[in-house]
Amino acid sequence: MKEVWLLEDFDVFLSPKLANQMHLLQFPLQQAAFSSPDAARIKPQHCMMELDYSTPENVGEHGGYQMATRSFTSHTIPVNTHMAMGKMVNKPGFEGLHLVPLSRITQMRPSFQHVDEATSSATATTEEDTLKAEAELSSLGRKPLSFQKKESERAAMIRKSTYAYKRMSEESELWQNLTVHDCESMEAMSTVEMVTVGSSQHNLMTLTNPNNAVGPLNDQYIGALNYLPGRNNGQELSGDEGDAAAVVTKLVGLMQEGWPIPYKILKSQFSSSLSESIFIEALANCAFLVRGNFVLQSKLLSFNQSIGHARTFLLFLFQTIEVVHRRRLEQVYEDDDEVSPEIILMLLEQVGRSTPDGWKLRVEDDPSFGINHPDAVVVHLNFWTSQLRRFQPLLDLYRQDST
Repeated sequence: MKEVWLLEDFDVFLSPKLANQMHLLQFPLQQAAFSSPDAARIKPQHCMMELDYSTPENVGEHGGYQMATRSFTSHTIPVNTHMAMGKMVNKPGFEGLHLVPLSRITQMRPSFQHVDEATSSATATTEEDTLKAEAELSSLGRKPLSFQKKESERAAMIRKSTYAYKRMSEESELWQNLTVHDCESMEAMSTVEMVTVGSSQHNLMTLTNPNNAVGPLNDQYIGALNYLPGRNNGQELSGDEGDAAAVVTKLVGLMQEGWPIPYKILKSQFSSSLSESIFIEALANCAFLVRGNFVLQSKLLSFNQSIGHARTFLLFLFQTIEVVHRRRLEQVYEDDDEVSPEIILMLLEQVGRSTPDGWKLRVEDDPSFGINHPDAVVVHLNFWTSQLRRFQPLLDLYRQDST
């Protein structure tokens, strides 16, 4: 049997504070490494990005078009496996590998917009003259009167699934400029420091195998990868006993990422002196119970009313039918400009996970809370029952055959 040497043993920490902001940028057509871009801009609703880089001298001298900068446009790549950015830390008390989960991969490819602009500028005079002549002719004659039949739902669905509609939707969103910082700047260094667990503003979860076992870890340990906002600076969050409002405030802080979290993990973040009844009452005031796990109420997140309503409907679907299909959900909100397909994907990624059968809740069902606290479960089930009348029109749309 081949002998295996252990080179180094270190702790592994999960650092989810930057999980929703971290993007992996790839440049598949470039062989040499890039410096920092000169400018950057994004369209957050459509997950689009553009980066401007200084034009290399050889391109500027021999290229067919004069351009001061080269632009790269983004192409989102689906993430089919667990990926994380890692940083080795030697800070006393936090030595080990700190991981930030990656949920988005973006490939940057050269843009040929400068070619289109050069071509359009060459024909601008001819086009302007043509448009001017057409305008003069139309002003002399009578304008025809036309009638158009109201568009059916099926026709509207087909129109909105076309590439032309997608392009129009993307072009209608305005670019938002980003501030670019050099990797040696104070801003960049402070952001990198957020990867390291060790401040009162950071969340921590130790992923070191608790049994120090060699080989594959069990399902319970892998379940720790459901990125829980943890204790502040390693200290217990102790709510004032008898003060449910203080407990609610701390629960909202723990659950602010919007992820589903099992009851026993939430309870472990508080002092053991906190009574069970007060803690359950506090949860009922700020969280939904979805398949045995608790999720922060949509009204307590920074969403507008339409997106918050859509998120609550999504949680209702998870609670009632377990498996959610993204295409059917997009069909429900196809006429809602504020709940775009990109927003729906963002909500699904926040509370769910993609499976071959469809989207399921991000964590496994937890029947233990219902077994230990049946009266509390009845309260939450009554709430979801009351929501059935509210969501019935949306549920009917969801169940419609989209073929």
